[in-house]
Amino acid sequence: MYDTACAAGERLAGALGSLAAEGAESADALVARLVSEVGGDGGTLADAAVRRGVAAAVRDVRDRHPELDDAMDAGAAGGFAWDILCDLY
Repeated sequence: MYDTACAAGERLAGALGSLAAEGAESADALVARLVSEVGGDGGTLADAAVRRGVAAAVRDVRDRHPELDDAMDAGAAGGFAWDILCDLY
């Protein structure tokens, strides 16, 4: 589990960095993108737990900040990316 979590953390840093710079196509596209990029394509239980954790963190942030959905739909997801990181931390 430790190795999987460390690898996911590295992928998370890269994904959030590119998200902050590029934005996302839509709120739903953001969830799919982060789960895919951070969760990777591994088939272990630990990999599945990472994907589930990322999806839950994105949902938590969206629930707490519904105003960010409009910002993401406009392509300005930079702040949202860092809120997700804080939620995961």
